[in-house]
Amino acid sequence: MRIGIIGDVHGRPVELLNMLLRLEKHGVDRIVSLGDLVDRGPTAESSVQCVRLAQGWSFTARSGERRNLDVVVGNHEENHIYSHFQRVLPFRDFVPKSRHQDITDALTAADYAWLDSIPHWLTIDEGEHKLCFTHGGVLNNMTTPGWYGKQMGSLLCRIGYLAPDGKILSPWERSERFWADEYDGKLGHVFFGHTSFKAIRRFRHATGVDCSKYGSLAALVWSTEGENPVEMYEKHAEDRSSTSAKVERPSSSRSQRRMFDWDGESHDWRSRSYGS
Repeated sequence: MRIGIIGDVHGRPVELLNMLLRLEKHGVDRIVSLGDLVDRGPTAESSVQCVRLAQGWSFTARSGERRNLDVVVGNHEENHIYSHFQRVLPFRDFVPKSRHQDITDALTAADYAWLDSIPHWLTIDEGEHKLCFTHGGVLNNMTTPGWYGKQMGSLLCRIGYLAPDGKILSPWERSERFWADEYDGKLGHVFFGHTSFKAIRRFRHATGVDCSKYGSLAALVWSTEGENPVEMYEKHAEDRSSTSAKVERPSSSRSQRRMFDWDGESHDWRSRSYGS
């Protein structure tokens, strides 16, 4: 099987369309989007176009059959979903206020119905190959993410860097520990977005495919047939938003860090202070 895997799009419909056409031309069997279709684009309509494109796109697989995209939900989609439906965000115990209200308002009821149906986790078993797809990541003490309901699934699209004690830092925090460096591979090889790298980053049991903060839409063609992986990049047409800049770690040694607790049973979003 040959799978095309698309990283974080963030409101770039032209780049997304170009990448979809390139993957189809390359002769893939499936295409998986790792989420974060929305936000950071030039206009609200740009994000809406990405959602509509992901919903309606179909391509001709190597077998000749027409297939739709597989998509896993990103934390940016979740923020809009929870704001729109006025749901309490897991781990934080309040309804989030959209940071991109124009996009929240521009998405239709049909868009939200589709976004709300997207899974947090996708697995493809192909012979001896077990491939897993999620937006953020996994932790070694997780069993199978299939046990998640929608609420607990929110954790999967937010895992990134870890605090010294193993708790999950918020997306704008960095540390010396990253989940994919420590992941033992027991769930399969995990493809993820959420954390942005200058180029597609390969770990022992995981591959990161988000390059959006470095000015590119990234994609990877992964084969279970012994072919070498193929990396593809669509450079952003221009630096359309200041939010595309790299997020630097706060310099204060006593900065407030928001993080998830994961103990296998309870899940809390907490704020704690860490000294030098």
